[in-house]
Order: sequence, then C-alpha cells, then structure tokens
Amino acid sequence: MAEDCNNEIIAYSIVEIMTTRNIPILKERKFVYIDDLCVSSNHRKKGVGRMLFRHIVDYAKKSGYDALELTVWEFNSDAIKFYESLGMTTRNRRMELKI
Repeated sequence: MAEDCNNEIIAYSIVEIMTTRNIPILKERKFVYIDDLCVSSNHRKKGVGRMLFRHIVDYAKKSGYDALELTVWEFNSDAIKFYESLGMTTRNRRMELKI
C-alpha cells in the first residue's frame, strides 16, 4: 500500500503465495501471484506503480520464490505495456469460446 502526504491511499496491491498443483507433468514451484495492483488515476505515470511493483519483486526475491505472476486482461493495453516495461513476459494465454 502507498499513501500520499495526507495519508490517503494512492496505490495498493494484493498478492498471494502460490504453489503449482500436484500435476506430474508440472515442475513443483512456489511463486508470488499479484491478484491486484491498482494506482489511483490521478497518481498514475508518476512512478508509484513501478515502486510498488519493485517492492513486491524484492519481497519475492528475499523470500526465495521462483517467480512473480499476474493476470492482465487482453483489452487493457496500458497495463500490458506497463508490465512489459517492468520485464514481464507472457507465460500462457487463457482462451474462451462464447456459447
């Protein structure tokens, strides 16, 4: 969580510690999953999100986790660009068929 000088929350993140399911073809690993990372609209493009993301990365490294993962909606091009600028790459894609 990040606060401004008036103690108002300007950004927050919710993270989960995850492990792979017990599936024989998957290598067992522990990772940090960013469930939500949000920066107040009037504080975007000021480095707040980058600072919060780096804090999560530092936590994951110090705690010995294998990776950091998150889900981003395909239509959210600004978020995709943001995460790519931080070094994240696409790991897999979730697809749907509307019926």
